[in-house]
Amino acid sequence: WAGSWAPSAIRCRKRKSRRYGKPLPGAGETAAMGQSRQTRGDFMTAKEALKKYFGYDQFRPGQAEVVQRIQAAQDVLAVMPTGAGKSVCYQIPALLFSGLTLVISPLISLMKDQVDTLQETGIPCAFLNSSLGEAEYRAVMRGAAYGQYKLLYVAPERLEAPGFAQMIQTLPV
Repeated sequence: WAGSWAPSAIRCRKRKSRRYGKPLPGAGETAAMGQSRQTRGDFMTAKEALKKYFGYDQFRPGQAEVVQRIQAAQDVLAVMPTGAGKSVCYQIPALLFSGLTLVISPLISLMKDQVDTLQETGIPCAFLNSSLGEAEYRAVMRGAAYGQYKLLYVAPERLEAPGFAQMIQTLPV
């Protein structure tokens, strides 16, 4: 999972199977910036994803190293100033990894802004927080269960919600 615990930091942990506690396939492998995991039948590098979805030719200072470490399933703590592009550091690997990436954020307005921006670029994502009505919440949960999203932004309190906790254990996160 990827987590945005504060506006100025990113913390990512190794992806492990909840059921068996073992690293998921590919965890622990080293991945150079020119390599990636298979995504929807094609291979895309981090730089290609950066160009395709965000329109940039190069990473900003510090971003490439963070992306590389996440791709290599290493623990990462990145402290970067506001506007340095922290979000791209977990969004790019999320696009390259198979399955769903959870982004944990207490900032509802930031979630909405990021999801709106990502959806405009064609990246399937959604958010779950207190701003959603019951029908919207169920629709997003259903979409996550059917694998419709690459990124799912959730408020920290959602992690303790029984329905969410049960559903997320069944998904390739």
